[in-house]
Amino acid sequence: MIKNIFFDRDGVINNVVIRDSRVESPRSIKEFSVKEDFLKFYDQVQQKDIKLFVVSNQPDISRNLMNNHELELMNDVLNSRFNFAEILYCKHDDKDNCTCRKPKPGMLNHLIQKYKLKKHESIFIGDSWKDMEAGKSAGIKTVFLSQPYNSELGLKTDYVVSNLFEIIHLITGV
Repeated sequence: MIKNIFFDRDGVINNVVIRDSRVESPRSIKEFSVKEDFLKFYDQVQQKDIKLFVVSNQPDISRNLMNNHELELMNDVLNSRFNFAEILYCKHDDKDNCTCRKPKPGMLNHLIQKYKLKKHESIFIGDSWKDMEAGKSAGIKTVFLSQPYNSELGLKTDYVVSNLFEIIHLITGV
């Protein structure tokens, strides 16, 4: 039985933004919109005794492409609409070589230790190889959310789904 779900944010909870044919994160609250399938999925899992977490790379902060205020506004939307136990962001870029930036498992490990979670009761849902690598490195099951903009070719993951409802039975036991 799954008791803890870790979500990547961009592409899983909210829609990505396409800029110059590139898939990117929203940089302002105007670009931030929650995905319809996440809303429906959340309605089903929030009724269960499941802890929900968000772990997200947000390097646009260190790249000076987004400011902290906009990130806080997006966070306010999530906190006002959803019951997440905690939301963690890594604001570093690759060059910073921090332990929290996915594909490293730092954010996941921190939350697992802080909340004394059992790894076999936890899954991480993401839409990138970095998410899958972080989950595997943390020792938890991974779910790759396949979308038109990404590809699961060669990924090491436990499950591949094209929408969140494909795994609802795994999470709820129904």
